[in-house]
Amino acid sequence: YRDWNTKQFTLSIYNIMNIRPEIIAQHLHNMVISQLSFDYSKKGYEMQKEEKLGDYTVDLVARKGEECIVFEIKSLNKKMTLKEKAKFKKINSYIKSHGYKLHVVFARPPKEKEIEIWDIENVLSEYLTHHDFPDKLVTLSSNTSIEEIADIEIEKLQVTKNGHIQVQGSGLIGVELQYGPESDGYTMYESFPFDFDIIIKNTEDGFKIEEMITLEIDTSSFFN
Repeated sequence: YRDWNTKQFTLSIYNIMNIRPEIIAQHLHNMVISQLSFDYSKKGYEMQKEEKLGDYTVDLVARKGEECIVFEIKSLNKKMTLKEKAKFKKINSYIKSHGYKLHVVFARPPKEKEIEIWDIENVLSEYLTHHDFPDKLVTLSSNTSIEEIADIEIEKLQVTKNGHIQVQGSGLIGVELQYGPESDGYTMYESFPFDFDIIIKNTEDGFKIEEMITLEIDTSSFFN
């Protein structure tokens, strides 16, 4: 919200949150069921969660015509107890006696990959400030300056044939927006999420951006 008459502004701030592995692990069972349901539904199967077969309830059942597939989801990082093994044995016996198929799916949380490039925030800030200032930011005020680039997440890194490095990722760009003359104007701060695809090279002075392939800054919050 912006009130130009009273000089009152609100500041839009984005936070990028990564889901912690332990939280993913807590919900992994349901995530696997959802993915199986989605994949097999596309193949024409009718899906039923937590269906009772005999005296036991199974995780997921897929049916198409006379075909019936029973899915049981097990954690790869957790050993089955004796009670769970006995239950599984009886379920397996019931499924076989009815001519169903049993698919045991072992669920494992995705391994976290950590990719870092030293001083990448300053490398991006230096390039955008002095070599290729984004037009999308220029139009936001009479004098826009980049204050900070933060929360960089590298999603893909690939070494090219000539030894340079292609980097794709996302982050936040914080800017100062000035309206009117410096001595008597309005100043406000905003931060926007952005995606980037760049080519960098390692020089004697550190990493430098050789090519900015794409830069997409989402400034939609500024106009809402």
